[in-house]
Amino acid sequence: MFRITSIALAAAIYGYSADAAGCHPTFNGGTSYSAGDTVSATSTIETTASCTCSDASCPNPNAQTSGCTVKTTTNKKHNYQCVTGPYSAYCSSAGFEPAGQFSSQAWIKELAECSVSFSSVSDFRPSSQD
Repeated sequence: MFRITSIALAAAIYGYSADAAGCHPTFNGGTSYSAGDTVSATSTIETTASCTCSDASCPNPNAQTSGCTVKTTTNKKHNYQCVTGPYSAYCSSAGFEPAGQFSSQAWIKELAECSVSFSSVSDFRPSSQD
């Protein structure tokens, strides 16, 4: 099934690139959300990679000669839209928050990261040229 979110629709109507979408207001656990509501949320991604133990940028507190790793933490902010149908009831429930453990059951995540925040779709409207 093909689903168009408000962000994608606004981008199509007003000519904005989906990869340059602004961020909706940040999700607030104390707010009541319903189908179609949009928010943004930040997720933290931790990756571990091998590194050369003798490199200064490679953490090596035990003077190892092999098997060293470095952890990198990255924060990414995405827009989300509360799903339609019965699962929209979970959009305000703990554990179903955007970027949370069960997020995909209650929220639709935009693929591209968002950037500059905006408060509503109306911010996409071009100014009148009188």
